[in-house]
Amino acid sequence: MRRTVKDLLVQKKIRQNILLVIALFLIALSFRLWDLNATGVTWDERVYFLAGKHYVWHGLHLNFDPEIWAENAEVPPMAKYIYGATNLLFAKGEDYTASRILSAIMAALTCIIVYLVGKEFFKKRVGILAALILAFLPPFVAHGKIAAIESPLALFFTLAVYFFLRGIKTGNQRKYLLSGIVCGVALATKFTSLLLFILAFLIFLLAKKTELLRKKEITVPLAVIFFPVLSFLTLVALWPPLWSGPFSQLMWRVTFYQDYGQWIREMFLGKIVQLPIYYFLLYFLATTPLLILIFLVSFFHKLVKERTFYLFALALWLGVPFLWSFSGLRADGIRYIYPIYPPLSLVSAIGFFHIAGALPLTRYKRATGGLFSAMVVGYLVLTSLIIHPYYLDYYNEIIGGPKNVYRRRWFEIGWWAEGIHEAMEYVIKKAGPDAWVLYKVRPSQTIQPLYGSLQDFGRIGDDFSVRWTGKLKISFDDNYTFYTISDDGVRLWIDGRLIINNWTVHPATEDRGDDYLVTGDHDIKLEFYEGPGLASIKLCWSSGHFSKAIIPSSHLYHQIEGKSRQGLIGRYYRGTNFQDLKLTRVDPTINFDWGDGSPWRRHPDYVIINTYYEWYASFGFDPKNFREVYVVKAAGAPLARVYQRIKVSPQPPASD
Repeated sequence: MRRTVKDLLVQKKIRQNILLVIALFLIALSFRLWDLNATGVTWDERVYFLAGKHYVWHGLHLNFDPEIWAENAEVPPMAKYIYGATNLLFAKGEDYTASRILSAIMAALTCIIVYLVGKEFFKKRVGILAALILAFLPPFVAHGKIAAIESPLALFFTLAVYFFLRGIKTGNQRKYLLSGIVCGVALATKFTSLLLFILAFLIFLLAKKTELLRKKEITVPLAVIFFPVLSFLTLVALWPPLWSGPFSQLMWRVTFYQDYGQWIREMFLGKIVQLPIYYFLLYFLATTPLLILIFLVSFFHKLVKERTFYLFALALWLGVPFLWSFSGLRADGIRYIYPIYPPLSLVSAIGFFHIAGALPLTRYKRATGGLFSAMVVGYLVLTSLIIHPYYLDYYNEIIGGPKNVYRRRWFEIGWWAEGIHEAMEYVIKKAGPDAWVLYKVRPSQTIQPLYGSLQDFGRIGDDFSVRWTGKLKISFDDNYTFYTISDDGVRLWIDGRLIINNWTVHPATEDRGDDYLVTGDHDIKLEFYEGPGLASIKLCWSSGHFSKAIIPSSHLYHQIEGKSRQGLIGRYYRGTNFQDLKLTRVDPTINFDWGDGSPWRRHPDYVIINTYYEWYASFGFDPKNFREVYVVKAAGAPLARVYQRIKVSPQPPASD
């Protein structure tokens, strides 16, 4: 009878624990799913979306051609597999909802692993509070609502640490092996997971400290020795480009990141600079809520006082990711130290209960502890709601929040395309069908998938093409040299013969071609397209009778209704495929330098500028003729602005 009652109690505890896990999971998940698509596509989402679809599609068809896998080749593939498979199964077109839902699920699962770590190695109440802290911590919420690398990275990193700690606690070698496999998956998600090797080594040494001090040697289980080997093999197995030569391929990627880190400059403490070693530490202190920092200090007080193995292991887990500060790649806020947040939530929960335990509340200690825990969670919920939906731009009370950061330019604001989508939506609702919009935003690639089909809107200065046709009047029989100075692609035909052909994206470049022409009229066709950046095109000539010069309007003409008129007919198209005709006009000569402006419209009706572009580039237009009509803000900090032109005077076609 006693055994039966005991069994019933055990089963009851199991059911309660399962219900608790489900409740914690649903709380964390629901907060991320709420208003999931309130913000537009962020910087890397489209890259992972497209690359992931290609990886999965070709992988299912057993196509491992290196050219297929060259897309976004520098970044490990695991997150792209996850989002790519999700998109192929559930998404239509470029809809990121399914991928974001999966990111939210992975973030919620990370909260559950944190609960399990707290429950198993500390106390159940520590696990519960840690899971809730992680569920509402603004920086962790931020990446759990977008389809980025960070959600799967945190999941696999945390799971690898959990299995390794279980291996130390139980002595079960299978746990070490599982940890090694999961570590390999984490490596296949982001290279910062290399720090797992250092963390595992330090935790294992810490666990064997007594044996090492007593015997001057330690016994290392075979599974621990195979931990890095298994991780490396898992990484290679998951990444087809490594199959041909894993070490050389990995070294290429390491070199790429080192070189990439050399030219990164970022707004930091009021200046655009190459980031110092203390960058991640300051960013962490600026983006961690004040109450969590207080609990962090309390935790270290407890650590110094008690000095237990698991407290030291947790401190290592929190500290080791900061070693990335000594790498050549420091940028993007907390993205490269993102695995700190699961241990930070555990540290905070332990620090909270350390403070609560010191309070003189012996009679109602449990009830008071529960109330204070609820207040901590409520504080984090309120903090997240204040910054919603721009969690990426959260900064704490110590430095005055996002508004003060923007004003003093201490850190980046709107750095991952926050606000661009909302500003564009405003313009779509307010602008007329003939309005022209100038986008001055970074990253600009987030606009194209959302609005590329709207022909009335576009990035003025990019992605247009022109075809000029007409007649060329020749006064002398001679050998003529034709010159084009173009940015970007150019092709020139004389009497149907291709004289110049440089149909590529390039900076301002001179190309030339020769042709012997007799006196009279000759057909001429010039094609030009503009890709990213600046735009210019000039058409010159020279011969034995005159030196190099712009072909004058007196030698260019076209015919209308049988009558000859000076100049070539220019047909201007949106896009580079000569299909979406926007304007037809007569250009007396071909001598244009549009810069980053428009060939058909000098003054846009609306201008969209985001803070990232404002800080790193320049406005590129005269604001005196515009008024600000809309601002997207994150807790008072501007992310994107919309300007509307006050006066738009008639603008006849111009030829510069």
